[in-house]
This record gives sequence, C-alpha cells and structure tokens, in this order.
Amino acid sequence: MALLRLFDIQEHLHIVTRRIVFLTAMTHAAIQAVLSKLKRLMQCYREVENLEAGWLDRVKLEHVTKGASHPAPALELQNVYVYAGTVYQVSITLPD
Repeated sequence: MALLRLFDIQEHLHIVTRRIVFLTAMTHAAIQAVLSKLKRLMQCYREVENLEAGWLDRVKLEHVTKGASHPAPALELQNVYVYAGTVYQVSITLPD
C-alpha cells in the first residue's frame, strides 16, 4: 500500500520521470503473493469514488522469471515500472 501511496503523491506533485522499483523476495511464492496484493490494491484504488486513479494505468507490473533475458523498461518517461522477482532473478538482470 505504501508503494502505491508514494506513486499517488508523486503524481499529485507532478513529478514526471520514469521510475523503476525492484521488489525482491527469497521465493517465487512470496513474489506471487506481493504481485497479487499489488494488483488487488490497484483495483481498490480504482473503485474509490472521487479519487483520481488514472495514474495507475502507467504502473507496469513485471514478474521477473528469467532475469538475464527479461526485457528492459521502455523509454516512456511517465511510466512506473515495478519489477518483482526472487533475489537471484533480479540480481542477474543488473549489470556488473
């Protein structure tokens, strides 16, 4: 919830920059649980009356399963990319 609130605040402050967030855990089950919770919270945000939630369309959730071959984020400045994967999968996506 705090992550989505941070994105909401940045939207209201008109911070226009590409943001990339890495969420890591030790197991695939934990990553799946976090992604499921984020998707559910995003849906809850959309359902609140009189709450601007258009910014959620620019939040891209990525499940990293093959770190070395996972595509890099697009160059669109307004998007927010959340990469979720095991510590191992995310670590092999980062350059040496």
